[in-house]
Parts: sequence; structure tokens; C-alpha cells
Amino acid sequence: MAACGGRALSLIRDEGRSSTVWEATAENGMRRVPGLPELGRAVFTQVSRGVMHAAAVTSEGTLFLWGRRKYTVHRPEAEPVATIAGRGIRMAACARMCTLVLTESGEVGTCGVVPRMVQGEEDPPSDTYTVQLQTKLRWLDRAAFGGDKIEMVAAGTLHMVAVAGSGRVFTWGRNLHGCLGHDDGAHRARPSALAPAAFGAEPVGVVCAFESGTMAVTRSGVLYACGNNACNVLGLGADAGVDVLVPTRVGGADVFGAGVLCVSGSGDHTLAVTRGGRLLVCGRSTHGVLGLGPGVEAAEAFTLIDPTRFQRLYIVAASAGGTISAALSEIGSLFAWGCGAYALHAAPPRRRRCRRVHSLPSLHHHFPYGNYHELLMPEVVALLMGTHKRLGAAAGTPRRSSPRFAARASELAAHDSVLLHIPPEIMQALVRACARWCPTSDAVEVLMGGGLRRP
Repeated sequence: MAACGGRALSLIRDEGRSSTVWEATAENGMRRVPGLPELGRAVFTQVSRGVMHAAAVTSEGTLFLWGRRKYTVHRPEAEPVATIAGRGIRMAACARMCTLVLTESGEVGTCGVVPRMVQGEEDPPSDTYTVQLQTKLRWLDRAAFGGDKIEMVAAGTLHMVAVAGSGRVFTWGRNLHGCLGHDDGAHRARPSALAPAAFGAEPVGVVCAFESGTMAVTRSGVLYACGNNACNVLGLGADAGVDVLVPTRVGGADVFGAGVLCVSGSGDHTLAVTRGGRLLVCGRSTHGVLGLGPGVEAAEAFTLIDPTRFQRLYIVAASAGGTISAALSEIGSLFAWGCGAYALHAAPPRRRRCRRVHSLPSLHHHFPYGNYHELLMPEVVALLMGTHKRLGAAAGTPRRSSPRFAARASELAAHDSVLLHIPPEIMQALVRACARWCPTSDAVEVLMGGGLRRP
């Protein structure tokens, strides 16, 4: 998985039974994040990046924060952040000035510059919206979400979004350009639910927040957007105006050719991944972030990036930063373009000046990224043959290990396995179909982790 923020990119590199977290910046090139567990000691399931800070979550539910101290609970380097009563952390969402945290039990916590209400001095006193610097994680009352269990969170510059298991969407924070979606300009310090009718009476599965914009994907794959559309970042076209105050339908299969899987945005551009493994972009191509080539500086509506630029690989996740974009393929290949993309190479740059990268270069085929990669054919056969009755009997009966016995067991398995008679393309389609099964509880992995969580 990869997460872009500003000119930097944070990513998880799969090391087999463990994983490591790396960062690529224009100043330092690509390097491991200091302060995180050493190789072989942790499996990272999610990473998130803001403009000046970042977060990572392990499979054991431990949260690490690092970067600008004022937005990371006053930790200058990557250090674990304690949870309440052993409740594991499921995901973190880093914005420009705050961090939003979600636990396995569905509790939501915040730190950094967060919204609050204060009592005014007038008579009678009234509540006034403001923001405050919060240096410790503070947990919101579940009653604020109507008792629903939250499944996913997202954070913009000064606004926050959460989606519950029921498909309801909650927004709160500063309502710039109508990014909260309540058809008004009022700020809200507490979570407020959006009406189901705002999304065509469909439950929402995935949400995204950026700068002054909010996007949501329904479980049927339809994309909705609201907020600042000044650079056509919402994909609604210039006719929609600058301020979109309510969630407005962008499209589903009719626009994208297939249902939308996930979406990621920044202040200038947005990336949308379809369920057909394709990547579409819209907005302004600052430093080449659209990836449509040096001659394309803007796209009013979502435009398909030529699949040949990704070597026709199936794209499963994408992330949009301020001046950098990244996409992850089904086999873990990472593609990056925009300002600073060249910093992803192992050697650090010799100069600080960034250059544009339009060609979508692939990075490190030998080191897959993310938590889901499509299995190769030998691995698929080995995995599915593990339930064969003869292999099970052999595994359950202690016997002397020898090359002759191993060869005999392999011969029996090959003779009896019906998988050898299935065409490879059909088997791969079956595995891919199983991997696309995305209930609400897996929305986090689909958007933030590049696929389903490792079993």
C-alpha cells in the first residue's frame, strides 16, 4: 500500500512474513522510517500520510505516528501510541493538520488541530465553533454516531468523515465550500449524519476526504462528491459550479465503465480506481500529477489513463498527494508520477529541485507493496491442494521425512488434483473474484491497504 501527502510518499513493503514502512521525499530519496519495528517483528496493515506527518498501523493493532510534532501527539519520531484498555487500532487517517483514529471496536479518536464548540459571552450565551490544538488522543462518544459502529474514517484539512456499518455517513468540522454535504455553510463540531437520500438511498461503503472536498462510494460502486470544485477536482465538470453543497452523483458504471472501487483526492486532482482494475483521473495536472502526458494540463471530467502505461496490470488502489500520485497493481508493483516521483529510486537525489515524471515508472517488481497480491499459479495450486484428503492424511500421520517419501506424496497429489485440469485463466479469474469480495468490514483494506487484509 502507498499513501501520498504533499511531495512525499509513504509505503508498506512486503517482506514475506513481515513488512516494513518506507518513505520517499525529494530531499532524502527513499529510506526506511526510523523508529519503527525492525524487520521480522511486525506486519503493517495500513499507512496514511498528511502533508507534514504520517501514521502506520500493525496487524496487532498498534499505532505509530511520526512527523511534525504538533500533529502527532508530540512525538518527533515514530513511536507507538498507547490505546485504551488494550483496544487495538484498525486504521488512521492523516490530514493536513490532524489525525483521525479508528479502533477495532468502532471507536473514533482525534488529535492535532480539531474542531470544538465554546460558549460565547453574549446573553444568553450561545455556542461558537472554533478549533483547538489537541496533543493527546481524545475519543468521541459512540452516541455521537447514533450508536452505530464506525467502519471507516477519513480526514480533510479541517473536516472529518466517518461511515458506519449500516452505510450511514457522518461529517463534522469546518464546512468550507460545503464539504460537509449538509446543503449549508454551517460548521459542525460534532458528527452529523447525512440523509440516506443524499446517496440515492444506497448504503455507503468507502469515504474519502481531502482539502475542502468529500467523496463517497456506495456499495454498488456509484461515486458521489461535494465541496470545492474549483479545479474540477470532483469530476462534475465546470457546470456544477465551485461550491457543491450536497453529495452529487458523479457516476457508476455509466461513467467509469465499471463500478468504482475506491477514490483518493488532493486539492488539485482526484484518482478513481474501478472494479475493472482501471484508473481514471480529473482535476489540474500540477507537476504532472494527472499522468496523462506532458501535453495535458487539466481534465474537467474523469479521464482514463491508458492501461498500457501500467503494463496492463490490474490496479487495486491509488493515492493522490499535493504534487505526487501513486497506484498499486495486483502483484504489488508500485507506479508513481508527478513532482518528486524520481525520489523513489534507491539512491537519494543529488539536488533538491524536483522534476516532473509523466511516464508512470514502475518501481521494484522484486519487492511487492501492500497487503494483497494476486497469487502466482504454483502458489494457487499449492494453496487449494492443501485441503486434499491424501495430503491431509499424510500431514496428520507422523512419518519419516525422506526425499523418496516427499516425491511419492507429490506424485499422489498431482495425480489426484483436479486443479491440474482447470485452465489457468479460469483459475486466476476464480481467485480474483474471491479477492473482490468486499463486505463493509473490509472497506478499510480496499481503500487504504490495496486490497483485502492478509488472512
